[in-house]
Amino acid sequence: MPAQNMDNVTRIFLVAFVVAAAYLVLSIIIRPLFVQQPETMYGMMQQAMGFSQQSAIPNMLALVAALGLGILASLKFKTKTVTGIRGGRERALSIVRKRLSDDEKKMLKEIERAGSITQDSLRARLAWSKAKVSTTLTRFDKMNLIQRERQGKTYRVFLPKDLK
Repeated sequence: MPAQNMDNVTRIFLVAFVVAAAYLVLSIIIRPLFVQQPETMYGMMQQAMGFSQQSAIPNMLALVAALGLGILASLKFKTKTVTGIRGGRERALSIVRKRLSDDEKKMLKEIERAGSITQDSLRARLAWSKAKVSTTLTRFDKMNLIQRERQGKTYRVFLPKDLK
């Protein structure tokens, strides 16, 4: 599953899995370096059950290293997800644009080109009627493709910040 499509729950489970797997692998690798062979049966039983004083240091080292890897993994997944939000918005916008009529696409391109334009200027550039411009802009406004601000007797039309 690509990281950009992950929700928070999936990301948390994935990070927890990375931490658990790293802890197991690191504890297997580190333990022989610190733990000596027990001399008595009692020592063997303690070591097998994990109660040995000698196993505390390798367990702590493995745990700290695994948590560090978990933090790195969460930062990597978080970065991918943040960039995925922008990509998801752009993908949704491209789908909406495909559904627009040719006239609507033409109007949206004109607004993008101008950056900010009055409704009257837009009508003059496109050579459309007031009703057609107003109706199309109202539809765009409901779809959150544009924003309008009152400016005298007309409106100033521009793209929302997240679509620029």
